[in-house]
Amino acid sequence: MPKWGKVVFRAVGVLNAAAVGLGVYCLSSPFYPILSGRMASPCVVPFLRSAYGAMLLINLLFLGGLLVTAIRFIQARSTAVNLYSIIVLLLVV
Repeated sequence: MPKWGKVVFRAVGVLNAAAVGLGVYCLSSPFYPILSGRMASPCVVPFLRSAYGAMLLINLLFLGGLLVTAIRFIQARSTAVNLYSIIVLLLVV
C-alpha cells in the first residue's frame, strides 16, 4: 500500500473514532434523566425506559463495531474497509 493510502486510512480512523466518541456522549447525556424518571413520569410514558434501553443496546453495538473499524483503520489494515462497509450498510438498512 502506498504511503498516501496509509495516511488516508489513519485519517479516516481518527475521524471515525471521534464520531464514536460523539455518539457515546449523545447516548449518555439523556441516560440519567430517563432512568430516574425526570424526563417523563412512568405513568405518562410507561415503556420509555424499556424502549430507551433497547435503542441504547442497539446503538452501542453499532458504536462498538465502528470503534473496532476505527482501530483497524488507524492500524492501516485494508480489511477495515469491508467491515466498515458492512456496518454502515446494516445501520442504513
